[in-house]
Amino acid sequence: QTLLSAGTHEAVKDDPMPIRAALRSLGEHRLKDLTVPEHVFQLVIEGLTNEFPPLKSLGAVTNNLPEQLTEFFGREGELAEARRLLADTRLLTILAPGGTGKTRLALQLAADLIEAYPQGVFFVELAPIASVDDMVQAVAEAIGVPLSSDQPELDQLLQYLAGKQQLLVMDNFEHLTTGARLFNDILKAAPGVDVLVTSRAKLNVTGETILQLPGLDSEWETLGEALDAASVQLFVDFAQRADPAFTLREEDLDPLREILTIVQGLPLGIMLAAAWADMLPVGEIAAEIRKSLDFLESDLQDLPERHGSMRAVFDYSWSLLDENERQVFSALSVFRGGFTKEAAAYVAGASLRTLANLAGKSFITTDRDTGRFSVHELLRQYGARELAEETERRERTTDLHASFYADLMATVFDVIRESDQPRALRMMDADVDNIRTALRVCLDRHSAEDARKFLEPLWFLYEARGWYPAADIFGDTAAAFADEPDGPGAVVAALAAGAHAWFIALLSRPDEGAALAADAVGTLRAAPDVSALALALQARCLGTMYSGRMEEYQSAAAEALAVTAGADDAWAEAVASTWASFAYFADGSLNDAVLVAERALSHFVETNEHWSRTFVHTAMASIASAEGRPADALEHYRQSAQLSREIGYTRGLQWALNGLGDTAVGMGDFDTSIGHYRDSLELSYHLGQSRETLGVLTNIARLWAAMGQIEEAVELLWTVLTDPAGSQQLSLQPASIHAIAQDMQAGLEASLEREIYAAAAERGRERTTEVAVKDLLAE
Repeated sequence: QTLLSAGTHEAVKDDPMPIRAALRSLGEHRLKDLTVPEHVFQLVIEGLTNEFPPLKSLGAVTNNLPEQLTEFFGREGELAEARRLLADTRLLTILAPGGTGKTRLALQLAADLIEAYPQGVFFVELAPIASVDDMVQAVAEAIGVPLSSDQPELDQLLQYLAGKQQLLVMDNFEHLTTGARLFNDILKAAPGVDVLVTSRAKLNVTGETILQLPGLDSEWETLGEALDAASVQLFVDFAQRADPAFTLREEDLDPLREILTIVQGLPLGIMLAAAWADMLPVGEIAAEIRKSLDFLESDLQDLPERHGSMRAVFDYSWSLLDENERQVFSALSVFRGGFTKEAAAYVAGASLRTLANLAGKSFITTDRDTGRFSVHELLRQYGARELAEETERRERTTDLHASFYADLMATVFDVIRESDQPRALRMMDADVDNIRTALRVCLDRHSAEDARKFLEPLWFLYEARGWYPAADIFGDTAAAFADEPDGPGAVVAALAAGAHAWFIALLSRPDEGAALAADAVGTLRAAPDVSALALALQARCLGTMYSGRMEEYQSAAAEALAVTAGADDAWAEAVASTWASFAYFADGSLNDAVLVAERALSHFVETNEHWSRTFVHTAMASIASAEGRPADALEHYRQSAQLSREIGYTRGLQWALNGLGDTAVGMGDFDTSIGHYRDSLELSYHLGQSRETLGVLTNIARLWAAMGQIEEAVELLWTVLTDPAGSQQLSLQPASIHAIAQDMQAGLEASLEREIYAAAAERGRERTTEVAVKDLLAE
């Protein structure tokens, strides 16, 4: 059977039909997309079968499913899961906050399953029902049953349903949960009837199966992938309803991603945001949503009042909470990025039962795998506004939040030093937004003792994750306590400055970093805080090492070792020993370098330390290479790479991969070497480390020269020589990157004819480092 839509019929009706072919009208049919009825035509061909059973459209089964004016976007996964669940249960609740698309999903599910319920699929709108006493009448009206005898209404309804095979879609049930026993009565009396419920709150009755409905997916990389995402399709559809000329451009992707992140894929939020497309560009829509939840409102006349704005949605949900739940939820708004039950208890006074109630009413969500809770960002904004109405309680809650995470960070630092660094990083990764928020509160309050607890573990997190440009938070901390002449505030200012100096040095400003670290060291020498002094000395080591000021570096490394050795701090002493090992290596004292490195490694292995062990293995690999033991160097670099991967330490992995590339070149394994160099190049470029990026490019040029690719090597070297960042030195290198590249190209110049060399050099000078990196990574 070949069918044509009205649109296709209109397009071909005036064209000559094939011989013995004609079009037959089958009338209007409601299709399962629930949009307006479609006029369907059948292609009739003489000599073939032309008589078929009636079309299985929505009209084939009694139903009252309302027409929809919009298409069904995405949700294929949720639709399939709902279909699977409804095959195994007779009472399915689609649970989600308002505006998530529960009703649309339920209607689509009902349409898809209509053939499984030959005696009808019925939609029961419960939002207008004010009392559970009216529920039976509402169901009866929806399915067309007159309750006219003197029997109790419920008995009449159950008698009618007893022999039926039907699906009842009960929409917007959250305000009637005390009447949920009706569903149990129906399921017992009518074995062929299934019930599908949409609600912001659980029914909490026997036999209920829950399908939690998340926001629409909003993950993409390119414009093409974005246009395939359901959340983007919904935004574009409604934006074009507001402005038919709207098109999504490449430059709109970042602000659109922000919009979808703020509304967390909530369809109503997306629709309300897109409605502004006729007045504002996407970037300004995102900015307005950041400012106020009240921006997300609509003047459409046909929207239910509870969906007219996001605030109206949440006002309605808010009315479902009791006073204790409101107090707890508004206090939970101080959290960012989720929280644990321990944090909720400490900060908001939330019991596990209250958290369960809030989850059951779609105010928070739970993740059983992590044991964490989260709040939809728009709901969080709503709760924050409620909390802001009570100034004293807001201040107290904010202080409790800061105190909780200050104590958590103190615990994390103990874990970093003593046992399980992967776990410490997981703890901080999960709560990084809370941690930063809490630290900012400490700065605003000038709470030096609490602020102190954040600095070292936060420095460790930023170092491990490669968040160097974002490390201005340490500069802000130093500035907040800059006026403190002594005491805890002065220590915090100096320690924060030392941490900031570390990242400044890594971002290709080693002289500036070394100077800032030197000032911090000067302040901390007078303070009884060995841990703070040790970190500042490490930052000074880093800055002077990259500046090529090796005497200062060796002096700082020696001081760090002396300070930590006298403080009975085994971890800090082992870390300082790593710096001392590099200092001995740079000085040519290989035996001493080996001794201190092995001592540090022994401690780190015993305590399962990862981060510092990556550097010890790098130091021992460098020593092995200098002593002509490439196989040992290879093994140390592999160990360093493995440890870096286990904790997600990007810079450590970049170092190790570069070392593996160097070692493979020395062993004549060029194919392996280029793979390691490319991986190292990608990491250094991703981290924004221009110095290390140029170092890897220089190594690749050396490799190409060894492989006889002289032109390519010359071209790459001139790209390096043109980049200003090449004036710096790499770790423990005796000369600048430019000096090394200049020596290499001078040695290659005689290998090429003058014209060929000049052309290669010109190509290299005209090409930027960014282009060179992208070309290499694309190969």
